[in-house]
Amino acid sequence: MLIYYCTDGVSLGPGHCRTIMQPVPTDTALEDMPPSFLLEWSRERGLSVREADCPLIRLAVLPAPEPQVFACGRLGYIARIHRGLLAEETIEGPHVQGFLRDLRVIGTHLYAAGMGRQAYRRHDSGRWTRWDAGLLHNSEDVLDIRGINAIDGFTEDDMYAVGFQGEIWRYVRGAWHEVESPTNLILERVRVVRPDRAYSAGQVGTLLRGQGDAWEHVKQTTTEDDFWGMEWFRDRLYLATRNGLFVLVEDNELEPVDTELPGPRTSAQLHAANGALWSFGPQHLAWTEDGTTWNDVVLGP
Repeated sequence: MLIYYCTDGVSLGPGHCRTIMQPVPTDTALEDMPPSFLLEWSRERGLSVREADCPLIRLAVLPAPEPQVFACGRLGYIARIHRGLLAEETIEGPHVQGFLRDLRVIGTHLYAAGMGRQAYRRHDSGRWTRWDAGLLHNSEDVLDIRGINAIDGFTEDDMYAVGFQGEIWRYVRGAWHEVESPTNLILERVRVVRPDRAYSAGQVGTLLRGQGDAWEHVKQTTTEDDFWGMEWFRDRLYLATRNGLFVLVEDNELEPVDTELPGPRTSAQLHAANGALWSFGPQHLAWTEDGTTWNDVVLGP
């Protein structure tokens, strides 16, 4: 039996998105996951579906010089969609270091990161090179699990990477260095919203606020659920658990977001671009242009 889950997505604007839909057999181990489907949905043209060659984990949009959508597989497979055509690229390294966990546009380049604290940068030619000198972690101890779950930066000269054991790393002046973290819980997302402000979120409702190398807890008491998604939209920070959306109020407390859509709803990943914030839940998609009025998306017939 197959169960289909939406695992990630990107905003292409109000009423327009791309998503990853992952079929999950109820009797199959994670490493034996079947290939994903790439979906494009718009309120004008409806739904189009394309099957990928492997399970996919993340989507990203490189906006210039023309919009290109990239999809990333766990072991370095990259699908580039441009003008409706799909081209394939490969990142060498994940077969040795482990699964990739994130794909993110920073500045004018695309970056990927994952287990073993591996990181890569894409060049315009489609070639991917290592970007993890000083960051990469090699260990023969199978219990020594280190990895990057998310990477982001306001510019390519100042970036952050976060992940397992609460690790926070910063890339500045051409080199990575570890930053003292106020938590040892897993961090799932990081967003740099301006040169002097970054946020990271993860397990058990952990929310951190950073400025340069200094990070502190945002002592919110609204939820202890794990945060999987986080996005900056219309000068406000939004966060998503599996079953809820929240917005940071006055920089110190979270407020639940009432989408007024029929529920119960699922959420998880968030992406804001082109004038819209999208929520991609395992079973529900929704978008807003103003943070107040939310629009439901029905993918089925």
